[in-house]
Amino acid sequence: MNLAAANGNLELVQWLHEVRGEASSSAAAKAAKGGFLEMLKWMDRHSLCKHQGVPVEDAAANGHLKVVKWLHKSKVGIATPRAINAAAANGHIDIVKWLHRKGKEYACTHVAMDDAAMNGHLDVVKWLHSHRNEGCTTDAMDGAARNGFLAGHLKMLKWLHKHRTEGCTVAAMDEAAANGHFEVVKWLHEKRIEGCTVRAMDGAATAGHLRIVKWLHTNRSEGCTEAAMDGAASHGKLDTLKWLHKNRSEGCSTAAMDKAAAGGHFEVLLFLHTKRSEGCTMDAAVNASRNEHVEILQWFFRFYPRMIHREKVIVFAKRYNYYLMDWLHRNYQASGERTVLAEINSSFYLTPPETEELTT
Repeated sequence: MNLAAANGNLELVQWLHEVRGEASSSAAAKAAKGGFLEMLKWMDRHSLCKHQGVPVEDAAANGHLKVVKWLHKSKVGIATPRAINAAAANGHIDIVKWLHRKGKEYACTHVAMDDAAMNGHLDVVKWLHSHRNEGCTTDAMDGAARNGFLAGHLKMLKWLHKHRTEGCTVAAMDEAAANGHFEVVKWLHEKRIEGCTVRAMDGAATAGHLRIVKWLHTNRSEGCTEAAMDGAASHGKLDTLKWLHKNRSEGCSTAAMDKAAAGGHFEVLLFLHTKRSEGCTMDAAVNASRNEHVEILQWFFRFYPRMIHREKVIVFAKRYNYYLMDWLHRNYQASGERTVLAEINSSFYLTPPETEELTT
């Protein structure tokens, strides 16, 4: 019944109740969330809303004003502070205003303005500022900075900066940098005093936002950590990796090569192999085997033979890739390592998997 209610299938809900006797206490909440008013009215007539009631926030969050009004009028709805919070977060200002007019039973919290700001709903933020007294926290500006790719978020930051006193934290610039919001980063640098931490450059490097990495390098003093190169390597951001290698001194760790192997980033591996000395751990070849990067595993066998965790590599090869197992068999056969060959042969038959014949 819950699934039928969530999809607005009143006929099926009626059949389930009348023929099979089903009566889900949460089906009404599913209907409210989907805005299915006629279904709610039918459920109410058949006493399917009475057991637990229906939280008004379920309808408010999705902008179903008619359902919100009916829930309130019929006394089926459960009033909670989360109703205005939910409506505000999703920009449903008509519902925010209506609930506000109903008095204290629909009080809200600072989360209303925080979430509205985070999601870029400036009209809601302005209205809450003028008509409510719960205010907001630093989460408002931090969230707006983090989501700066959405339309109007820089405008939101400017408004909060001018009209509110809560300010932000270092998370604002850190997360704006990590998410590639260059204009937001520059504005925070010019207009706010909180600054950032090493997480700004680390995050920007990990995501490959090289322009922001360069700007932070020139205009800020926090720098970065090994996590910058490690993160860039793990995501295959070769240009960023090269720049960090040339212009920063923090270096990387063995995690750089380990994670590059996991992601199948061969060019990154070659760069780290030729330009860096950190090397890798046995996780590198295991990661390549787990993710079926056969060429990378072959490369590790040639250049880092001591970093091959043979048992684990074989386990993943057996599980995922016949052709990798075949290569391992031939490789160890050529090297005369009978112990490893015995492990492979004990659970692997050198018979290729069945394939469909080509038809013309």
